[in-house]
Parts: sequence; structure tokens; C-alpha cells
Amino acid sequence: MYINDIVDSFKLFLPDSRVNCRQHFVAVRVLRIWNSLPEDVVSAGHLSLFISRLARVNLNQFLIGKM
Repeated sequence: MYINDIVDSFKLFLPDSRVNCRQHFVAVRVLRIWNSLPEDVVSAGHLSLFISRLARVNLNQFLIGKM
């Protein structure tokens, strides 16, 4: 097993769609966010460790609308 296999093992598959409205589905948006997370966040062994690492990640690029 190579290092790249381990890193890619946490990535989720996002199927292509011919319909434009599908990009706004919650499942599609969540997949994009999950796949953009750093490896140390998604490979956390415990929920508390995952939450503390997730708190340090800037997710502003995924906000929709004006603040």
C-alpha cells in the first residue's frame, strides 16, 4: 500500500450530473466540503480529536449568501 492510497481512502466519490440543479443538493455540498478537509482532520481517531481539528479549518469558502 502506498501513501497516496491511504490519503485517497478518505475521499468520497462525487458523481457527475447533467442536471445543474443537483449541485445544490445537501449531499453534494457536504461531499465537496469533506473532500476539501486536510488529511489530519479526516483521519482523526476519535470524535473529540476530529472536532478540535475541524475547529481550526477555515470553511468560509463554502458559505452561501452574504454575511
